[in-house]
Amino acid sequence: MSDVTRLLHRLREGERSALDELMPLVSGELGGTARAFIPRHPPGHTLQPTALVHEAFLKLFGDAKPDIADRAHFLALMARVMRQVLVDHARASAAGKRGGDKARVPWDTQIEIHGDSGPEQLELLDLHRALEALERENADLSEAVEMHYFGGMT
Repeated sequence: MSDVTRLLHRLREGERSALDELMPLVSGELGGTARAFIPRHPPGHTLQPTALVHEAFLKLFGDAKPDIADRAHFLALMARVMRQVLVDHARASAAGKRGGDKARVPWDTQIEIHGDSGPEQLELLDLHRALEALERENADLSEAVEMHYFGGMT
């Protein structure tokens, strides 16, 4: 059993201090994952990889006591939560561009996808909608794509 899994078991048993030990163990790996799928962005945009990891961590462990089985389950959940955080930021940015919030700094929601035909640009919200549609057709395949793209898993 890995140290991460042991800490997750302690958390599940209600020992919140295990959270303080967990973050340093996983922050490097999660930061690498966040850096890998945060789009290339102009200087000064509002979401950095470290902020994404922290925001996702707070969202996952905020008020609830999540029932996380092991390290792989934790990484899968964090990938999903980081996706949700990115989608929330993209939605807020889109609302701001429509005049919903004039004080917000625009955030570039473009993600560069490298395919056989070279780099293509996809809107994060389009990717999110495509994953939701795939989930309605095939939930397992949607989860596999999400874990590969947002979680860096193979």
